Amino acid sequence: MLKVLIIEDNATGAALLNDKIEKNFLDKLTVVGIVGTVSEAIRSIETQKPDLLFLDIHLLDGDGFEVLEQTQGKQYDVIFTTAYQEYSLKAFDYSALHYLLKPIEERELINAIHRFLEKKTSLSYDQVQLFKQQIQSGVQKIAISSMTEIVFVLVDDIMYFEADQNYSKIYLKDGKMIVSTKSLAFYEDLLLETAFYRIHGKYLINTNCVIKYIKGKGGSVLMPNKMELPVSVRKKQGFIHQMLKSNA
Repeated sequence: MLKVLIIEDNATGAALLNDKIEKNFLDKLTVVGIVGTVSEAIRSIETQKPDLLFLDIHLLDGDGFEVLEQTQGKQYDVIFTTAYQEYSLKAFDYSALHYLLKPIEERELINAIHRFLEKKTSLSYDQVQLFKQQIQSGVQKIAISSMTEIVFVLVDDIMYFEADQNYSKIYLKDGKMIVSTKSLAFYEDLLLETAFYRIHGKYLINTNCVIKYIKGKGGSVLMPNKMELPVSVRKKQGFIHQMLKSNA
């Protein structure tokens, strides 16, 4: 049985979460504690050694990040519980951190726990630091989830993304390629207000990396790795507008 610790300062919310976990995962998970403060959380992590934390960001005597900072090196995964108005939800995505929105819907909870059970990974403290940087200074780096690891990459170092069924291939300026478990649509949404543009159903490119645009019905773009990528007819005008805007 895997051990779960609920860190939540709202007693009613914590009890409801506990009930939903027991209802759906009685044979796989056991809730070893419900606490509402930073100090109680740290003590429970030390004594109970949980595999998974459900962590509210705002606690009675501090915030959830203090819990993570003071228990570095412990092997656990985290699902944050948050409300829309607290933080930019994209900051969680940039950092590859898992979160659930309050009030927590049972279906979303089940999906989140299934993801945890399938991958059974541990939180990387670098992800937490990256999240804090994102909410303070905007998009500079993203965390890319592959099948075996989480890779931290500067957005400017990415040339383009290529769709590969439900996965994405990410091509970097240094010649490396990373296969991410996230879809191209995920990254398109994540990088919506940056220099990235979806030129084709299969490609999302960093427009700052375009060497030249080759005219045609839709045309194509030449990238630094000498790859020529097609621009769909439907995306052509939007792409040209994006390029003109970027170079204005």
